[in-house]
Formats: sequence, C-alpha cells, structure tokens
Amino acid sequence: MPISRDSFQAVNGINPEVQFLGHFDKDRITSDTVIPEIESVIEIAGARFAIKGDVSAISGPPKVGKSTVCQFIIATALMEYTPPGIDTLKIRTSYAAGKEVIYIDTEQPKGYTKKFQDSILETLNVYKTPDNLHLYNLRRYTKSEKMKYVQELIKKYPDAHLWIIDGLTDLIENNNDPVEADKVINWFMTQADILNTTFIFIIHQNIGSDKMRGHTGSEAARKCGGSITIKKNRSTGIHSIEPLMIRGSKDFEAVYFRYCDEQKRMITAGELESSRIKEQLDPKKKKIEELNKLCEKVFVMGSERIDEKELINRIELYAPGRSGAIGVSTATAYRRRDELKKEEIIALDEQEKYYWCKQEKTEKDKTDEELPF
Repeated sequence: MPISRDSFQAVNGINPEVQFLGHFDKDRITSDTVIPEIESVIEIAGARFAIKGDVSAISGPPKVGKSTVCQFIIATALMEYTPPGIDTLKIRTSYAAGKEVIYIDTEQPKGYTKKFQDSILETLNVYKTPDNLHLYNLRRYTKSEKMKYVQELIKKYPDAHLWIIDGLTDLIENNNDPVEADKVINWFMTQADILNTTFIFIIHQNIGSDKMRGHTGSEAARKCGGSITIKKNRSTGIHSIEPLMIRGSKDFEAVYFRYCDEQKRMITAGELESSRIKEQLDPKKKKIEELNKLCEKVFVMGSERIDEKELINRIELYAPGRSGAIGVSTATAYRRRDELKKEEIIALDEQEKYYWCKQEKTEKDKTDEELPF
C-alpha cells in the first residue's frame, strides 16, 4: 500500500504544515547570488580546520591531549594577536572580539573543568576569567536535560563566536540510534548556519580505531567541515594532532607535542625532533625493522643456507604474533616468508633450493668480530 505524502514527511522528520514555496528563490544558488567569503575560524599548522556557519570534530581515545588542544583553541580566540614566543601547538583561532567563547563539559567533575579554565588563564597570562569566556559543567544532569540546557544557552547567546561541546554523545539518549544521531547532528548544523557560528564536537573514538564512536560519530564524520584526531605514543610520551578529513583546505602535517618538565606545560616538538618522531612512527620502516630482527633470529649463523621447510619451522618458532607472544601458525609463517622476500631481506640461491639472508650485519655483529677474544 503506497505511503501517504504526510506520513512520508513525518517519518523523515518533516513537518507537513511547513510551507517552502516562498523559500525557493531565496535558497537557490545562481551566478548572481552574493554569498560572503568562507571565514576561517580555527587553523592548525596553517590549514583550515573550522569555519563560520559549520560544525567540526575532535576525536581521540581518553587521556591523549584533547583538552590541551581545546585549551589553545579557546585561548587564541581570546587573543587579538599571538604574542611573540608563545607556543600554541600551531593552533590559531580567529579573534572573538568580545563575542562569547563557550565551552560545555558534559562528563568531567567540576574540579577538572576549573583546572582546564586555569590553564587557559595561564596561557593568556591573566588572573581573572574574561567576561566573554563561558565554561559550563553539566555532569550532574541527565542526557535529555543536558541537551535542553545547551539549547537554552544557544538562545541566550545567539551571537557567540565559538562553541565547544566536550562530550557530544552525552547529549543523546542512544548514541547508536542512527535516527537520533542524524537528528542531533543536523540540529547543530542548522544552528551553525542560522547563527553563523562555529560548533566543535569532542567525540571519543572506538578502541583501536580512528573512527568516532557510535552512529553519532559516524554521522559527524560524514557531515563535519573538518575532523582531526589526537593521539599519544605511550612509550615515548609524544602526542600528535593529525587530520582525518579537512574540507576545502589542504591537510596539515601532523603536529607533535610533549610535556616539558622545565616549563611545566605542553610544547610543540622542534623541527628536528618532529622529523625524528615521524621517521620512528613510519609504519613501513617499523615493519622492515621487525622483519630484519626476525631474519637475525632465523639465520642464526648469519651466512648459513636453509631450505624452505627449515625456514618455515624457524619462522613459526621465532616470529612474534599479534599479541606479542613469540610463535605463529604455519599459515602466518608463510606470509612472513613472503614479506621477507618482498622486502629483499632474504632470497633463494641460484639453484632456488636454499634461502639465505641478504641483510648487512648489524653494528653489534661487526663490533663482535673486531673484539680480540
């Protein structure tokens, strides 16, 4: 049975009583349409991340530095000019010029929100909260109450320069409901367009993935004007700001930063340090290093020749598995053999019967040979 027009509109969130006839000419874009230039609001390393009239997203696992990035986004919005010598992690927000900059914390205790505010004041080198800086802690409210609270704030401050919603999914009853997720993202997009303001969403990521959590994260990823991720290497203590998707602007090079004990704050890694970090984190380089280490273990005598059966047996014995434990299946061993061949770390002899290791001896091997005993 065909669905009625009113039922179709209701299912798709359209009020059948709304008349669009008078909007057609206004909403049509032609060569004569005058539209203001795109206004950049937040730039990172010279690339545009967020603009007026749109929404953008910051994602990352817990405790990787998302709050630090937000701190500098807010602080630079309150600076007409960036003072010489100040390190803002290559972040620059357009000057608010007295308009409100509003940060909404939906999940942390009030003590952490206060500490966050103190960090902003320290960056600004002031002791009193600027009149146009508003920080709100909504942790004690239910999800529906939080959403209503945000809606009331938007009514109260329709001319705000910038909004940061730290914990967007806390405004939604069911983060995995695609209809509710779409509705909330579209609502904020509409407000950004009507009020010509900027919304930044903070959204956690799925474990072990760069994807933002739930249907809300998926919807934000599709519709945001810009999306960045914050990461941390737990072994080195190095953090990074990396682009996931930037519309209408080039991707920026990853910005690396770390905590400086001397300055008691996060600082941007220098050019040489950043180059070294980038090289260390290069996945292909890391893979080749792992294969070289495996080769050293498999070819114990260095110059020995072994047949395929022995090669596979030794790879099964010495190769690390996904969990880090030593030892892999036969199928995985064959894949490692193919990887060793592809990277030209091992090769077959002229008779194609025995494998041998092509890699040069390590510095330790060379030193051992030079020892007099």
